[in-house]
Amino acid sequence: MNRQFALWRRRAAVACRRGAPAAFSGQDTRRGSRNGTILIVVLALAAVAAMIAVGLYSYTGTTIKSSAKSAQSEQSFYIAEAGIERAKAALMTSQNGLNDELLGADGVPNTADDGILSFGSTVNLGSGSHTGTFRVKIADDNDGDSNLYADLNNTVIVTSTGLYSGIARVIEVTVSNQSAKIVPPNVDGAFAVYGTNATVELGGDALIDGDDHDLPAAFNCSGAGCVGAENTNDATAGLHFNTNANLTTTSAGPHHPVLDGDPPVETNAGIYTATDWISFGQNCIADADIIYSGGVFAGNVSIGSRADPQIVYVVAPTHFSGNVDGAGILVASADLTFTGTFHWEGIVLFLGDNAVDADLEFRESGSTYLYGAVIVVGANGDIDVGGSALVTYSSDALNNLANLGVFQPQIDARSWRTIKPVEW
Repeated sequence: MNRQFALWRRRAAVACRRGAPAAFSGQDTRRGSRNGTILIVVLALAAVAAMIAVGLYSYTGTTIKSSAKSAQSEQSFYIAEAGIERAKAALMTSQNGLNDELLGADGVPNTADDGILSFGSTVNLGSGSHTGTFRVKIADDNDGDSNLYADLNNTVIVTSTGLYSGIARVIEVTVSNQSAKIVPPNVDGAFAVYGTNATVELGGDALIDGDDHDLPAAFNCSGAGCVGAENTNDATAGLHFNTNANLTTTSAGPHHPVLDGDPPVETNAGIYTATDWISFGQNCIADADIIYSGGVFAGNVSIGSRADPQIVYVVAPTHFSGNVDGAGILVASADLTFTGTFHWEGIVLFLGDNAVDADLEFRESGSTYLYGAVIVVGANGDIDVGGSALVTYSSDALNNLANLGVFQPQIDARSWRTIKPVEW
């Protein structure tokens, strides 16, 4: 026993001198080696875990940034869409085809405002850090000519760029303006004639007046009750010719025929052309509520109202010998005669054969109270206004035509695409 103890002491002393652990317990020193291996494995796993954590953090940050950028890009897209809708609303009010919009406010080609619409080149949306901007411009489509400032088919290309948080998205839409079906907000005259060799004969106590007038107090009026008061709104010409025509007056009435307006008579190009009115008339014919195929109508006739105007088409010679109260658009491609009382609020359009030969006769020898405008299109038109005819411009009568639902403005999108944005 003592000998064994002495042996352990010697081993311990030797171990201490060598830096090795004492084996007082009699256990194998290989256990210490295993403990070191475990420590190394733990450290390695910790390093791997740290690298994974760093990778996850980086990935999460990248994903968050990517999501934010995607959201900003989507906002830019919506802003660009808002620009397209704003452009469509502006194009609805176009009257001269789309030429005015292609030329810009200055009406001159190859200038900075070409293709810029009425609301300007850029529009800001929102406020502060959430402000977005769209920029809109239009250009002529491929309508068969080489003139980029002449629109032949009421179709243009609208480009809208939306910008949000430095990210731009661009939408390009080809749109068609169906404004030919819009009732013209203005006219060239209370009585406007488009075509060569037209003859206008004024007699009796006829009055053609381009001064703006209120409508009669009662729609189903009679006598002096059908005379509306003159107002202070802007006037138009009394009698308008787009080219030279024959005008004769006779003094058959005690007060003689009278022409009034600003000016009473004019000859110039005007706002509209014969082609404009032919297109308008053809649209009216396609949507006519009432068609007269000729004959004599002796009784009282009521057609529409101010709240519910009608489109009437006279396709064959028609004679109204009774009283007529009407509101809306009356299109005649045949002779039209009134010998009774004719009260009409809106537009009376005499439409020739493709503006080549109207060869129409308009005979008025009774009492006429017409508020709005009379339009005659075509060559060789023969217009005879006599009796106690009153043909006067009335913006109220024209405005009421907006109640014709089929004539609401329409903008059709024919094609749509996103394109690569250019530098803002």
